[in-house]
Amino acid sequence: MHRMNEHALREATAFLDDWLGYRAGTVDVPGFSVAVQLGDELVFSKAYGVADLETHEPLTTRHVFGVASQSKMFTATVVLQLAAEGKLALDDPVRQHLPWLAEHTDKRVREITVRQLLCHGAGLGRDTLEADYWVLAAPFPDQSALRKLVLANPLALEPNTALKYSNVGYALLGQVVEAVTGEPCTVSVGRIIKKLGLKSTLPDYDAAIGRQMATGHSLAFEGRRLPLRRGTTARAMASSVGVCSTAEDMCRFAAAHFWDDTRLVSRATHKEMQRVQNRVTDGYDTGMAFGLGLEMLRCSSRQLVGHSGHLAGHTTATWFDARDKLVVSVMTNRKDGPASQIVRGVFEALDHFGAHVAKPTPVHLARLQGRLYSHLATIQVVAAGGVLRLIDPDDWEPLTWPEELEYISPTELRVTTKGSVFGEGEVLRYTFKGDDLQSVRYAGTLLLPEAAYRRVRAKLQGDN
Repeated sequence: MHRMNEHALREATAFLDDWLGYRAGTVDVPGFSVAVQLGDELVFSKAYGVADLETHEPLTTRHVFGVASQSKMFTATVVLQLAAEGKLALDDPVRQHLPWLAEHTDKRVREITVRQLLCHGAGLGRDTLEADYWVLAAPFPDQSALRKLVLANPLALEPNTALKYSNVGYALLGQVVEAVTGEPCTVSVGRIIKKLGLKSTLPDYDAAIGRQMATGHSLAFEGRRLPLRRGTTARAMASSVGVCSTAEDMCRFAAAHFWDDTRLVSRATHKEMQRVQNRVTDGYDTGMAFGLGLEMLRCSSRQLVGHSGHLAGHTTATWFDARDKLVVSVMTNRKDGPASQIVRGVFEALDHFGAHVAKPTPVHLARLQGRLYSHLATIQVVAAGGVLRLIDPDDWEPLTWPEELEYISPTELRVTTKGSVFGEGEVLRYTFKGDDLQSVRYAGTLLLPEAAYRRVRAKLQGDN
């Protein structure tokens, strides 16, 4: 882990804005919003692309997204608050609060506990047998319909034996909250939202959001993505997938789960939420792990917690390091948007600059950094303190496998990455005119800085 000094933070955010802006022009993602919070300060917040492919409305940091399963973090927080108040216990059988569950034909359902729902260990199916609400072909169920669907749904696995992700489980937690408090779970979530001052966040979609909601977009079919209706009310599933928010607000919510922040729950409760409670130890998703309402993610040198979400053409993710007080949240308006990949790339960039920049990067190295283009390749030289690296800017995690560069002279760098079959020993030779970079030859191939490459492309397009 690396603490970010002011120089590292300045260079990291400059890199992020430049790189993310470039990626916005090269990928099939209508738009994405990225926010970073360090401690109690929002240090980066930018939006790229459009909110709607048909209207070309620019996406802004104020646009709201359905954060879907990120809602589970809010619901888990409410449940832990109630446990701290003695209004329920995590190891209570759920039927103690929802007696109708005893009507289920499978007697094992009667022993499912609140904790098992929180950590996806109850053996419930991911969804009900009729779940067309996910593809917007039917409304989400109300409480009466949810009850009927749950009672008709068989268990997918033996309870308390494996991690089996369940949206239904969190819908049941919402019912538990209502049974304990006498109010819908959305009311309790609303109190969290108000306490934290999340002005662009709602516990469930409301049509009053209007054009503030970014348009979701479908999977591509025959080269075209369909715009989807803006928002959908989750009703009895709101405790599982209802919350609507922005990247900035989700950073603020995650920051309330830093260990020494006791606005929502105690330090001990934070650690219990963020402790591995259930994990996959064998098979397809080996290594996946959950705490209470939070998933675990290993990224760079960090152990992160957080959640992703997918609903109505929005794909989002918020991950944080509670110890180092660092949060990254990403919102995309594409069904298969790379939200989690962007989060990983941002964390890796922050860690890279945090590790190498103690004071401003020397001018003689800084002048050698930047993206270089040809018709068939794009590379980028990144300077961080006294370290130069060569990356592929078209990768969402470009600093995972960088090439190491050695400074030879004011116009020459050499790749020194051990074992790099194509890179090691190759040379980058720079040509300047005064202070202006004209071109670079890498492994004998001519590459141009962006301005020069734009002129080349404009001329070719004009000739055609």
